[in-house]
Amino acid sequence: MIVTMIGAYIIGGGDLASRVFALLLLTGVFSIGGATALNMYMEYDIDRVMKRTSRRPLPSGLVSRNAALTLSIAFMGLGVFFSSMINNAVVLSVAAGYYFYILSYTSLTKRYFPLASLLLGSIAGSMPTLGGWAAAKGYISVEGVLLASLVFLWQPGHVALLSYYYRDDYKAAGVRVLTESSPEARLKLALVASTTLLIVVIWLFVLMEGIGFLGALASSLLATRIIREAEKIREAPSKRQLIGLFRNIGTLIAIPYTIIPLEALFVGPFYLAIASLIS
Repeated sequence: MIVTMIGAYIIGGGDLASRVFALLLLTGVFSIGGATALNMYMEYDIDRVMKRTSRRPLPSGLVSRNAALTLSIAFMGLGVFFSSMINNAVVLSVAAGYYFYILSYTSLTKRYFPLASLLLGSIAGSMPTLGGWAAAKGYISVEGVLLASLVFLWQPGHVALLSYYYRDDYKAAGVRVLTESSPEARLKLALVASTTLLIVVIWLFVLMEGIGFLGALASSLLATRIIREAEKIREAPSKRQLIGLFRNIGTLIAIPYTIIPLEALFVGPFYLAIASLIS
């Protein structure tokens, strides 16, 4: 989430040597860290049952529950404080992230309503991107929403893959997941739909903003590979196939927020210089 936040800030034209960037980093560290810690506090009973999460700080006894609650709330407060020193649009993105992640996702839907929790959790995951864009621009725009929606559209494939791979863990913890019934078919659908929509939106952003061609092209090539691999999913896919897909899905979301910022920093000015010379 920190990577998507910084990437969006650079794409939006933010200055890396400015006071705003320093405040944005502090906002991201404290708000994302605090919200994640509070989520772990609230899901302590789930985490100690699931093998994947049983070694986290709370179930392993590394941190006490009282300390976790105190520090998470303090961190979240600091996140709001530092965001308020940037602009109101960043404050709004932080507050929305808290609302969707802590209340809508963790408290109300995760354990019982897999589709609703996926949608609400995906909104929460896209808020750091929106905050990075708002820090650079000073406002929230259509282009910023499109950029943030890449995270929203990526998460269904990522979550479906995670919940399928660890389905026994989730079942033991009593958490409902999208891949409960017809698991392979739903996993395939989530991967193909999520990846396809992400590519459509990234090209739409490129057309509107005029930057990001190389990032969109690289994302499209990797997305094609993911879709081909997803189409091969049959009953009981191998562990190697699932891990390969998971790595590619992780890389897919990293590409737009690393390559496009580099284009904004170096390729964009180069194009502008050439156009200036020609004119």
